[in-house]
Amino acid sequence: MLKVENLRKSFKDKEVLKGINLTIDKGDILAIIGPSGSGKSTLLRSLNKLEEKSSGNIYFHDKNIDDLNINKLREEIGMVFQQFNLFSNMNIMDNLLAAPLNTGKMNRENAEKKALELLEKIGLSDKKKSYPDELSGGQKQRVAIIRALMMEPELMLFDEPTSALDPEMVKDVLDLMKDLAEEGMTMAIVTHEMEFAKEVSNKIIIMDDGEIVEKSKNPKEFFNNPKEDRSKEFLSKVL
Repeated sequence: MLKVENLRKSFKDKEVLKGINLTIDKGDILAIIGPSGSGKSTLLRSLNKLEEKSSGNIYFHDKNIDDLNINKLREEIGMVFQQFNLFSNMNIMDNLLAAPLNTGKMNRENAEKKALELLEKIGLSDKKKSYPDELSGGQKQRVAIIRALMMEPELMLFDEPTSALDPEMVKDVLDLMKDLAEEGMTMAIVTHEMEFAKEVSNKIIIMDDGEIVEKSKNPKEFFNNPKEDRSKEFLSKVL
């Protein structure tokens, strides 16, 4: 579904991605872990052109994303951020309807039906007329996830989706992501939730200083027996 070739990104004279190579196949749950400042979020944001790469290529279904319409690309590659980025002046229903109606992806009747189904899925159908400020952090993040799902993307990117949440709110968000995984959604997830990465992902990469230090198609084996010294050092501090 997505292929990254020798991706590099610099901010002024600092190179933050140093030749990343990566593939994501349909149905993959890719966990991206590593210390802060290792380039994880920059990599993720490059995949739907929220960051412009310095060099290298990214292909989505064998087409270079530089040749694709950026709005169409972001319909197919949805993203959920650390901060919820909901429109504070809109109620929850209007937040969910904004993108599909503005892009012409759905008519209002179909969009409202889908929004209600998704709100029911996350147990927040009673909040459809509430405003973001009236919701807890965990509720806001679950709404942010289903807002991305309203566009029916093929690939979902999650940038540390639980890092801004109080600990007791984390489980509900992770449970929703587990449900998506079980339903076959393709996902790339930057996360500090190691147990989640171990349980849910089928591929894992660990990054450090702008590079992929280790890749594995067996996350459980990776956590039990990492091969690279840098991986061992990182995991010894977070597990």
